[in-house]
Amino acid sequence: MILKTSSSHEESCERQWAILSKEFTGDKNGRVSGLSCIEVEWKSDPIKSQSRMIETPGSEMMIECDFVFLAMGYLHPQFEGLLEILGIKVDQRGNEADSNFQTFNLKVFTAGDMRRSQSLVVWAIAEGCPAADAAQGYLIN
Repeated sequence: MILKTSSSHEESCERQWAILSKEFTGDKNGRVSGLSCIEVEWKSDPIKSQSRMIETPGSEMMIECDFVFLAMGYLHPQFEGLLEILGIKVDQRGNEADSNFQTFNLKVFTAGDMRRSQSLVVWAIAEGCPAADAAQGYLIN
């Protein structure tokens, strides 16, 4: 494995590795305000011939945030859990049913695989800006 750092990486943010997100936190108005995380270490399990994550005690941290973008990869949405809690509806193919990137829960926007089915990452990238524009339009109005 080779870790390559481009100029955009150097300019944009601090990259952290082996971090497990545990819980979203919110303010008194129900708006996301942070992400509770912990550092993890990968340990080999010779019995199962695989590795597993072990949480590092004392490494808990809170990352403050105003928005959360979930990058889930080439998978269908997980219907149980967050989608149920947020009241997100799916269409007959199992994709999130939306209008102009906005879900049935008007405070939640979607793009990429979540809205158009499993596809290439370029579609998620292409839909990122219009989804952000739709969210900005909602916030302004």
